[in-house]
Amino acid sequence: MNEPQPVSIDDIMAAFRIFDGTYQRDMVDAALQRREEIVPRLIAILEEIIADPEGFLEQEDRFDHIYALMLLGHFKAAAAHAAIVQVFSLEPKIVDDLFGDHITESLAGVLMRTCGDDLRQMRIMALDRSIDPYCRSAAVQAMGFAVAAGIAAREEVTAFIAELFGQASEEADTTFLSLAAVTLLHLYPDEHMALIRKAFEEEIIDHSVVSLGSFERVLAEGREAALARSNDTWRRRYDWQDIHAAMSGWACFSESDDLAAAAGPQDLIDSGLYGRPQPKVAKKNDQARQKSRRKQAKVSKRKNRK
Repeated sequence: MNEPQPVSIDDIMAAFRIFDGTYQRDMVDAALQRREEIVPRLIAILEEIIADPEGFLEQEDRFDHIYALMLLGHFKAAAAHAAIVQVFSLEPKIVDDLFGDHITESLAGVLMRTCGDDLRQMRIMALDRSIDPYCRSAAVQAMGFAVAAGIAAREEVTAFIAELFGQASEEADTTFLSLAAVTLLHLYPDEHMALIRKAFEEEIIDHSVVSLGSFERVLAEGREAALARSNDTWRRRYDWQDIHAAMSGWACFSESDDLAAAAGPQDLIDSGLYGRPQPKVAKKNDQARQKSRRKQAKVSKRKNRK
């Protein structure tokens, strides 16, 4: 009787490459056992996108970039951080077509887990107004989660977010700063409340994303409770000790929907601090949902939303 052949790196990469509606659980397990060998191959997928994003998009059934993003984040692969930043700094429509809801659902965790304790590239990303505002906000969220993970100092990150509001007149709309305000909320905004109140008065922060009342409730709870909540949110969303739990419940895969329900909140805004968002963020989700329906037979890249 012939012995089963060991799975090669090429086998793993081939299984990841084309979306067929099935979560490649066995191949993910194989990748976890071959970390040192597979990380450069996963980074190479991102470099392929950087070199020719339009050409990559033409291959509509490609899905290996999604596996690459999640596995590199799971591995905390610092060698991939620069490439990840470059990919998500591409022209906004290209990034949205490639990654869909992964921008709002996964990117912050990937950035934080791959940064290697260095926030500099995320700062640059957050400041670059040519980048999709949801990618920029993911960089800010990642910095907030870096505080919860003990990677960054709270005061450093809150001061940076306050600086962003100092440049509000240069922003095209309220999307980015409204989402940045959500991260500041999670980090307990006491020393920056004068700035926040002014931003609400000048309609720099969209009330449908986060309300002034949410800030006042967090202040009433106190710093310790707010930071404990932030740490719990990070743990539930981005600890990723079990990569299967993080991926296999996605709506595009034919596995149990129970896993998706157990995955936790879909965004910082769903953390329980305040109500779900209305037009601005919901509009992004609606667009991605419509795109998913159009491409359901090809590549679905999103989780269940309610």
